[in-house]
Formats: sequence, C-alpha cells, structure tokens
Amino acid sequence: MNSTFERVLREFAHLGPELISADPPVLLFHSFLSAEEADAFIAHGKGKYTESRGVGVDSEGRMTDVKTEIRTSSHTWCQEAECLDDPLVQRVTARVSDVTRTPPANGEFAQLVYYNSCPEPSHPSCAFYRRHSDFIAGDVHRNQGVRIYTVFMYLNDVEEGGGTRFTDLPSGQITTEARRGKAIFWPSVLADAPYTVDPRTHHEALPVTRGEKYGARGHSATSSPHPTIHLPDAVLARARGMLPRPHPPLSAAAARRREHMDSPVRLQDALRQGLHDELIPR
Repeated sequence: MNSTFERVLREFAHLGPELISADPPVLLFHSFLSAEEADAFIAHGKGKYTESRGVGVDSEGRMTDVKTEIRTSSHTWCQEAECLDDPLVQRVTARVSDVTRTPPANGEFAQLVYYNSCPEPSHPSCAFYRRHSDFIAGDVHRNQGVRIYTVFMYLNDVEEGGGTRFTDLPSGQITTEARRGKAIFWPSVLADAPYTVDPRTHHEALPVTRGEKYGARGHSATSSPHPTIHLPDAVLARARGMLPRPHPPLSAAAARRREHMDSPVRLQDALRQGLHDELIPR
C-alpha cells in the first residue's frame, strides 16, 4: 500500500499530489480533474439524484440500502450507458485505475453526490454525511471483496462549507476544502490486514452553508476471496461453474428484480447492492 502512494508522489506530479497524512497515507490532488471532466460528471448526475442511504440488512438477511440519520445528502450512480460511454468519464476512470493500481473491473460505478446549502451547520435542512468509514464489513463475503481505496473528486467550487474532514488521524483532524478539480485518495483498510477496517481514516462530509456541492466518489475493491474474479466477471464465472451456485430458492421479489436485469449495467448494479446470490440464473 505504501508503495502505491509513494508512486503517486513520484510519477503523477502533473496532478499536484500533496501528502497530507503519512500514516495512514492520505493524498490531496490539487489538479485531478479538468473543468471539462468535472462538468461532464455534473451533467450526468443532474435530474437523477435521490436520497442517500446507508448499508443495512433487510428482513431476509440480505445487504441493502437503508435510511440513516448520519447521511442526508443526495446521490446517483454513473451506471447508464450515456455516462459509462462518455469519453471524459472513461478518461477519469482510467486515471483512477492508474493512480490506485487497480483494474477498472475492481471499481464500483462512480457515485455522484449532491449537497444543498443550509443557513448554518446545525440547521435541520443541512445535507451532510457524518463520521463514517467507506469500509463495509459484509463485503468480505462478496465476490468483489472489501473496499480498499476511495478517490473522492470535487466537481465545483463551494462558496462556504462542504469540506471533507478526517476526524481520527493520529496527527490530528484535517479538513480539505471543496474546490473544483481537486480529489482526495485514501485507504479504508490496514496495509498489513486488507480485510480489516482502518479506523484512522474515518471522515465526514461537512454541511454546505453557502452555494452547493457536487462530487464524484470512486471505490476500488481488491481484496477478494477469488482475487482473479472481479465484480463484472462474477456472473460469467458462476455460469461456467468456477464459483459455487447459491442454494436458497429464488424469492418472488428476486424473480421480479431478475426480470429487469436486461443489461450488463443493471446486472452489475444488482451485484453492487449485494443481490448477486439471487440474480444468477440456475
């Protein structure tokens, strides 16, 4: 892990990397996105944002999205062909892959986030994401493995507020300002224990008190029980008998979901949400 961050400092000077924490490593890029790339992500997200949710378990024991009090922002996913096939988006995806040294197949769809403004940080209308980790424990048992890295990209200049605060760094709290084109890169796991969350990189998205905030978040998962089989490949691998088939019967709700899995994009999104055990045809 340390070699990955050292390589960025050595080989990506054109992106303006600054090491704001050495242990754990946290990098701030001052020039990660061009204005054109940032505008592309904003355009793909507008009109599609919905209430952001957390990760929980439903009544049938499956991981799913649940309403949470610690997150009141809005988000959508770059998962439709219009976004995925955009050359500007593909250019950024390749850059994230290069910086993190993980194949694009290990990455989730880019999550596009939006934060509205509020009169003051304590106002009930504020959009925020309280202290949390991007690590999801349940991912240990999923084909893509746990989230190793996060790259968060700022798509616009925020007039006031909207920064990202790392709350538990040994060197003390650090807050990065939301400025167009900048990005932050950090690990969610320990370097010597990639299935274990690193609590030192807990962070929070601060409320916007003037203006609005657009962002794009990319997660890379590299710690898989089947390390050569990544998220999009899991479908083919199971179909070819390379992975064990699920044994519970297909529920009515899952059958309805499968009827709508008419494209690789939708199927990959279902996998991301932890529904893969019920979506693979028998």
